[in-house]
Amino acid sequence: MYELMLAGYVDQLVEFDSAGLDAEFRRLELLRRETDARLAAVTALIDQRQADVADGHRGVFNYVRGTAEVSRGEATRRCRLARLVDSVDGVGEALMSGALGVAQADELARLRANQRCGHRIAEFAGHLLEAGATLAFDEREAVASRRDATLTEVDGTVHLAARGGDPVRTAEMIEVFRRFVDREFERDVARRAAEHGDDAATQPLARDARQRRFDALHEIFVHAAMALAGEGKRPEPLVTILGDVETFTRTLRGAGWLPDTGLDGRDLVTDLLVDADDLVGQRCVTSTGIAVHPRDLLQAALAGQVGRVVLDAASIPIDYGRQRRLFTGPARKAAQLLASWCEHPGCGLSSAVCEIDHMAEWERDHGHTDLWNAAVGCGKHNRFKHARRLTVRRGRNRRAYVIRPDGTVVLPVGRPPPDFLDLTDPTDPIGAAHQAYLERRAAADDPGEQLVHIRVHIDDIDTFVMPDLCAG
Repeated sequence: MYELMLAGYVDQLVEFDSAGLDAEFRRLELLRRETDARLAAVTALIDQRQADVADGHRGVFNYVRGTAEVSRGEATRRCRLARLVDSVDGVGEALMSGALGVAQADELARLRANQRCGHRIAEFAGHLLEAGATLAFDEREAVASRRDATLTEVDGTVHLAARGGDPVRTAEMIEVFRRFVDREFERDVARRAAEHGDDAATQPLARDARQRRFDALHEIFVHAAMALAGEGKRPEPLVTILGDVETFTRTLRGAGWLPDTGLDGRDLVTDLLVDADDLVGQRCVTSTGIAVHPRDLLQAALAGQVGRVVLDAASIPIDYGRQRRLFTGPARKAAQLLASWCEHPGCGLSSAVCEIDHMAEWERDHGHTDLWNAAVGCGKHNRFKHARRLTVRRGRNRRAYVIRPDGTVVLPVGRPPPDFLDLTDPTDPIGAAHQAYLERRAAADDPGEQLVHIRVHIDDIDTFVMPDLCAG
């Protein structure tokens, strides 16, 4: 019976065009969110009434697991969500209306279950719900205490298994491995060119991707042995940590390296510490999107072994205006820090291998080659954007949004329309900062001077001067 129903449904789907399939997917995603909200409400009521005891279950967890025949992990997820919906106003409504995704709701439920601070989640529910409705979901997990690695020989072959680590070391190891794999690929290309000359492009490479990955790992071990045998130096920074000025200032103050008051007695950082709205936009992550503790940002600034960039509120560390056509050198590296991956919805290609394109086109719209106008996109999606005449605009949350030719925005299910930046509005703080920056650039004798430093401001006081983004 159910097979016939599904077959009939699939037959209907086959008749849909791309727009129809997209609409059906969105309808079902919203239906799933509504269903999860209803399930959470029912589960919470069962928990309150202890209705599950009648069937011999020991609590609502066992009831859910036995009645729904789900895993322990899924039963835990459902019970956490039920308790969140029951105890925090607005969560159930946001999930049922589709404004909050299931993954975001589960993350809030996990926070609610934390024994140390879960009881206070209701105080920040409004800000958390706003973040869940406007920010992309990115799941990253690394537990430093659960780390292990084994390297064994089985019948002459090596078996390597490793897990755990803290976010900085995780990002560093991944970047080291990627660089060695890229080098093995370049070696294969060079070897093929030397062997086949002009006919090289039609010939296969000597090794496939799996073989290159293994050989890259072996090279890492060899280079480690060479470093131990001699006076090996640590390579240039492999990981870049990005932190907003509020987080960096708070960390400096916590370490006792930033005074509480200025010479006039005015409190310098109180506003940064008490405005809960600013918490949503704070940032302390690696350039690949892995969240790190602010102390790692401070250690990076002191030791110099990990690259660090402090972004000011206006996010304008590098600008080339109309002097250059392409994002190259420092401008490209800075633009890659805008996103951890291709900014086209659903694409997860690392920004390290992406292209940097103009949101306002260089020729058609006379766009500038600066960070205000930069978008990170893989080659495929950049070509797709131009072929379909799509445009890109950046919202106030710093996310890039793709806009169709008819003016509609490509959005995930349940996501409200974005609030776009208007850099020409002098009454807007960001717009005013941008206009002031353009005036400084126009007045400079040498526009290249704008590439020298990133100046971080708190109110009208210069507190820190960072070197150029591309300085080691």
